[in-house]
Amino acid sequence: MKNFEYFNHCEIVFGKRDEVEIAKKLKGFGAKNVFVLYGKSSVVKSGLLGRITDALTSAGIKHVAYGGVSANPLKEHADEGVTIAKKNKSDFILAVGGGSVIDAAKYIAVACVNDDAWDYFTIKAFIEEPKNGALPIGAVLTLPAAGSETSNACVIKYGDTKFSTKGNFIRPRFAFINPEYCYTLPKSQIGYGASDIFAHLLERYFCPQENVVGADRILEGAMRAMLEIAPKTFADNTNYDYWAEFCWLGTMAHNGMLCMGREVQDWGTHRIENKLLSGELDIAHGEGLAILFPAWMKLVAKRRPQNPAVHRQGHGNQEHRKRDRRTGAVL
Repeated sequence: MKNFEYFNHCEIVFGKRDEVEIAKKLKGFGAKNVFVLYGKSSVVKSGLLGRITDALTSAGIKHVAYGGVSANPLKEHADEGVTIAKKNKSDFILAVGGGSVIDAAKYIAVACVNDDAWDYFTIKAFIEEPKNGALPIGAVLTLPAAGSETSNACVIKYGDTKFSTKGNFIRPRFAFINPEYCYTLPKSQIGYGASDIFAHLLERYFCPQENVVGADRILEGAMRAMLEIAPKTFADNTNYDYWAEFCWLGTMAHNGMLCMGREVQDWGTHRIENKLLSGELDIAHGEGLAILFPAWMKLVAKRRPQNPAVHRQGHGNQEHRKRDRRTGAVL
């Protein structure tokens, strides 16, 4: 197991809650003028957005709402949000939605306080953090999939390419995870979400690191749980208990805890999907992963049948840390 540092300042508020608690939480963080970001019309039709904004009004918190975030969040749309947030002197970003909305909120939070924000998604991405950090972010999850509600990662699309960055400066301060908010999701989104969550587990599992048995067993347990709970949720999409399991697995799969101690992970499939499928073809990210991951596993199983079990067999060495030059996958 490799040395590591882990810090996750995101406070998770899980379970059935009144939206008044969201306003109380924002007030506790000192928010006075909130920029509320959401996706298409689902949170409007369900009444969730109205209940949240009513709660903010009752709490004396100024706010402006901005919708229209697409499944693969666009930089151009997010830049319009930056203009609105700056004009309204927003001091806190609240994302109401799934991973795309939360990722767009992360970009907006950086761009509101850094004129060179885009550099930290391109030439400076993963190298240094923005000089002025980012506005604080809160998340109200409505689609468990990407895990962005507690992660330190963000993906934004510009043209036919997706760009990303990573750092605690964009990790949300809090995440409200109420399984009831997922009841209105179409079944296609349940499938895409399950695919994304399972991919996050596999990407941490497929690595040649020695002596990470504990994490491996947790990952195996999480994968077994997803295989059990996803079909049940798909069949009965208003079952609170099924959604509770689904939501929590989605958060745990991508909050960073399960990859600690590993030197490398496999993110080749994610990179291919971001570039060639949801990047150029604009399909759902989870859909693209469902297409690619079985093919990736078949390829690697032939080339390295002993991987990832090499570290459990005690034969790990430098040779197993090579990457496929075409895909970037760990071999």
